[in-house]
Amino acid sequence: MKNKKKIMIAVIIVVFSTVLAHFYVGYRYDITLSEYFVYNQIISNQERALLTEQPLQFGVYDYPPLSYTNKYNNLNVGIIVDYLSQVAIEFGHDIVLKVADVTDIENTFATTAIDALAVDKRALQDTELPHTNVLFKLKGKILVRESQSFYTLDALSGQSLVAIKRHHVGDLIDEQRFAALNISIVEVDNMYQCFALLRNGTAVGYLGDDMEALHYLNVTNKGSFYRFLDDNFYVKEIVFAVNPARQYLVDILNKAILSLKKKNLITQTQYKWLGEARGVDPRQMALIYKLALAAVVVIGIFSVWNYLITKKVNEKTRQLRESKEELRLIIDTMHSGIIVLDNNGLVLDCNNLIADILGLKRAQLLLKDSRVLTAMAPFIDANNHNRLIKVGNAYYYSTAFSIAQNKKMIIVEDYTEKYLKERRARQQSKMIAIGQLSAGLAHEIRNPLGLIKSYSYLLDKSGEQNLKAHAMQVIDESVLRINTLIDNLLRYSKLTNEIHKQIDLTALIDMIVSLEKKHLEQNDIVLSVDVGQQKPQIINANEDLLKLIFINLINNSIDSFQNVDRAEKRITITVRLKNGNLLLTFKDNGCGIDAEALENVFNPFYSTKEKGSGLGLYIINTEVGNADGTIYVKSELDVGTEFEVTLPVKEGEKNDD
Repeated sequence: MKNKKKIMIAVIIVVFSTVLAHFYVGYRYDITLSEYFVYNQIISNQERALLTEQPLQFGVYDYPPLSYTNKYNNLNVGIIVDYLSQVAIEFGHDIVLKVADVTDIENTFATTAIDALAVDKRALQDTELPHTNVLFKLKGKILVRESQSFYTLDALSGQSLVAIKRHHVGDLIDEQRFAALNISIVEVDNMYQCFALLRNGTAVGYLGDDMEALHYLNVTNKGSFYRFLDDNFYVKEIVFAVNPARQYLVDILNKAILSLKKKNLITQTQYKWLGEARGVDPRQMALIYKLALAAVVVIGIFSVWNYLITKKVNEKTRQLRESKEELRLIIDTMHSGIIVLDNNGLVLDCNNLIADILGLKRAQLLLKDSRVLTAMAPFIDANNHNRLIKVGNAYYYSTAFSIAQNKKMIIVEDYTEKYLKERRARQQSKMIAIGQLSAGLAHEIRNPLGLIKSYSYLLDKSGEQNLKAHAMQVIDESVLRINTLIDNLLRYSKLTNEIHKQIDLTALIDMIVSLEKKHLEQNDIVLSVDVGQQKPQIINANEDLLKLIFINLINNSIDSFQNVDRAEKRITITVRLKNGNLLLTFKDNGCGIDAEALENVFNPFYSTKEKGSGLGLYIINTEVGNADGTIYVKSELDVGTEFEVTLPVKEGEKNDD
């Protein structure tokens, strides 16, 4: 297939070049391309030997400016005479000129020693005389005054034209056309009489051979006062008729004629006699030829370029087709569902897995409006993106990406097995943590139990009333201590639900602050909350975790003011949403924490408070870590403490329901 295309391109170039060369040679030299290859050679030695066998004699006749006798020196002159002089130079052999009769050419050759004669090709139609290729052409033109408004033959209707008798224009023109226009023709003997009739108004124009008129205008310097109409009314092809006895001269003369034309000598001769070159300007033809050759080269280059580009395009198309098939295979074998939507929600593409998840066939999804597909609703809901969603008994994680200016891709991952494993792993971790806590809890419970046992014995053995009252107080406090430890342990074991929902953050904070209001007033503490400029702030988050953080850290700040004398007791809470994270800052000017205690504040059962359980900050730190958040603390003794909490959340719009 590739070789056929190359051959086709080569054939096209060759054919085009051949046609172009044929056109150029025919237009430039009046011969065919095959004749050009035959005659575009120098005269051989054998041909030169034939020329020397006897003198060459060419016939001339009175037909100015082609040939005529100069009345001042009695020499033969004219355009054809000059051509023959140039032919003699090409031959390297003299040519003898003799006056000949052109009215009966066959008789002239039969009765004289003339070898060749320049004649109108049509004069040879009824003869079998050999002749050369065209030497030049005489064109039948109409010459009018420049001042006249005649530009076409139709404009000369009803007018008279003058012609020379020996031109025989009546035999050459379309007489019916001239008769239809009522154009009359007056014949005279020579060009001087023609122009006399033009000057006195007897005729409005000259009809005849263009070269004779041009020669007269050139001699008399009147060329600027006259012009030719564009049409040619006849054409005479001037050739050399050759004596049959020396027929070999045809090929030799054809080589000489082609050589003269190639050397531009014919054009130069016409310029000498006529004041301008008739026919084709070789320089223009050379330019045309170069342009045509350039066109061939450009076409060739374009063809090659087109072939190479086509080859590359076909190769790239094949690669793209293979890549598309590979990509299709990869997409269909992925463990995640994929949906590609446009801005209008139209399903542009999807893989087989998402079709299985939705319980539909892939063909039922393609080019369908996703908004009317009920099964697809949970996955295209923007509120469900980048978070775990439950559909039936399965859990999925939906993620959305923009892949083009007007397209987005939704990736749905089946998270069920992973979710259950993570849940079991967290439960196991919790049980391990509870086991660790139990060891500390046993120690913490053993102390108040020891007190209860001791004071119970004293109550049983002692009868003193004061001692009994003290014993009952210690027993109550010990029981309360044990109850507090158990409550914290239960709270830790139950806290880690992962329910995320839309929360009005401002409303949640206001509710917690209202719960703490009495506690704050009792301790003369001023609490200020900065939630930013946008209110209300709606987020998707774990509400229980936020309540735990706010209540514990606010209460810790309140407790930090015990035994602290401050002119103004302040707790400042700052809330910000930034880059998908909730940033919380709790700052107070309470007692502060020393450096040694600061390192242990997140350890279980470590507390600087007299009646603290040591589980509050440990639980907060654990739950914040489980939520992929962070908590940091910085404090200075007798100056104050600041907690910074970061939680990943998602901003959303509050549902009306």
